[in-house]
Amino acid sequence: YTIAPNVGGNVSFSTAKPIRADQAMSVLEMLLSWTGNTLIYKDGRYTVLQIKDALPGNLTPRISPPNLARGYEVRVFPLRYVSPSEMAKLLKPYAKPDAFINIDTARSMLVLAGTASELSNYAQTIEIFDVDWLKGMSIGVFTLQRVEVGTLMPELEKVFGSAGESPLAGMFRFIPIERSNAIIAITAQPEYLKQAEEWLKRLDRAGDESATQLFVYDVKNIKSTDLADYLGQIFLGSSGGSGSRRTDTSGAVAPGLASATVGNAAATNTTANRAGGSSRRSSRFGAGSSRASTGASAGPISGGDSDIRITAVEESNQLLVMATPSEWDSMQAAIRRLDITPLQVHIETKILEVTLSGDLQYGVKWWFSGLTGEGYGGVYENDQGTVYPNPLDRHRGLGGAAATPTAGGSNIFASYLNSKFQVALSALQSSGQAKVLSAPSLMVMNNQEAQINVGTRIPVQTQSIIGLGSVTNTGTGNTTTQTGIGNTSYLDTGVILQVKPRVNPGGLVYMEVSQEVSKPGAVGASGNPPINTRTLDTSIAVQSGDTILLGGLISEDDQTTEDGVPGLSRIPVVGKLYGSTKKGRQRT
Repeated sequence: YTIAPNVGGNVSFSTAKPIRADQAMSVLEMLLSWTGNTLIYKDGRYTVLQIKDALPGNLTPRISPPNLARGYEVRVFPLRYVSPSEMAKLLKPYAKPDAFINIDTARSMLVLAGTASELSNYAQTIEIFDVDWLKGMSIGVFTLQRVEVGTLMPELEKVFGSAGESPLAGMFRFIPIERSNAIIAITAQPEYLKQAEEWLKRLDRAGDESATQLFVYDVKNIKSTDLADYLGQIFLGSSGGSGSRRTDTSGAVAPGLASATVGNAAATNTTANRAGGSSRRSSRFGAGSSRASTGASAGPISGGDSDIRITAVEESNQLLVMATPSEWDSMQAAIRRLDITPLQVHIETKILEVTLSGDLQYGVKWWFSGLTGEGYGGVYENDQGTVYPNPLDRHRGLGGAAATPTAGGSNIFASYLNSKFQVALSALQSSGQAKVLSAPSLMVMNNQEAQINVGTRIPVQTQSIIGLGSVTNTGTGNTTTQTGIGNTSYLDTGVILQVKPRVNPGGLVYMEVSQEVSKPGAVGASGNPPINTRTLDTSIAVQSGDTILLGGLISEDDQTTEDGVPGLSRIPVVGKLYGSTKKGRQRT
């Protein structure tokens, strides 16, 4: 052992009987601590030095049990349930005034220094306090409707706090949540939460129940303007948010004239006319398919003899309501049913153009009606007894008789298809008889419209004025002839798909589908090209995960090709001897 030069002190110590050998070390450490000294073990020997010099450069933290300590050592105590700062407060009454306690909040641990007996005392104290205090506790969250949480907390402390006079004093711990105007109640008895809820309802009352108050509701799932519109129709009798407004933005007009609204094509739900006089709706599902067109306003809504006023704050998606507490209670019941999480529908579509030739000359439905077997590469046999390994060849035979499977398989209905449909499409695409025009995948909310447009916008002249005469510039004397003016609009062509799904509680999806495939033709004499259009509008019902096939829009293209010797092939009667004419028809 080694004794440092600055170690010193006088101690008087006596025992009634000799001490045991296993007690000698602890007695020595106790005597040294009385004089401000301690004993450390380093490099295989003991060193006696002052306590203030024991830590710097001599000791490193360890995690071994405290009873294995030799002299003055440093131990790390990981904590599981209590924060290190709170545990340090609990340890201070049981530690020496100059005890070393280091708090590590990031790793949730305490670093303590002392002799073996002191470290053992620390370990026992930590074991007592580091327990799951929430285990067996009941927690309730109560949202206040009328009173601010900061106003109610002092009243709760008077009733349930440790200084209260009620039998439940000290049995609760209340935590205010000012952001949501709620209170968290923690108690060891689950049945006490019911009593706390009753007291909170009693205290959550305004002074005058008949007076109007301002209530703020954070709308979670829908637009605040839509919710204000619904509530206005229910409680104020206003239709579409058209109750009496606090502000009037409509201007007066001259006597005998009527006011009018000027907007773009999207706002009036129509677009410019097509060439030929027809018009296309911006939505094929009719007006009102989008809530944006109902006229909901962010301005205050009031109506009738009621003092209720409803205002939607679009920036924060909040609802401001001026009403009495009883009226607000009635409105909350409706709000809880309206402000729900909307369902979403994932729709995968594939739009194909199929050439109706060969095996498909009688149509796609006829072709699919005989699709049997286990998939591509199966063996098929028609009514004539001929076996074909390729499903594209299975319809060959007299009359195009439908094939029947030679081994296994089952028929499928042409409208509801299973995985064999994907195999059949792959076969058609590989043979060049099918071309994918578009394969969009989209996610749309329940009862909302989604639209995909893949194509070209072409200019169409919708109005023209011809023959305005000549205009002479008086300054220069130049004369300019104006032949006409006109208006030009743009039409969408290509692949246009509009879908509006509606989900019922049983999982059945009702869909309104509008599909259009269009392309412009050659420019005519009017300067506008004709629009070759194939459209499909239908309403269907399908279970989630099923596939449905919509089709039957057949287009025929007649082609005539003339080849021959220039000049000679156009001579009447004998010209056919010097040329040839080919006629073809393509059906898709």
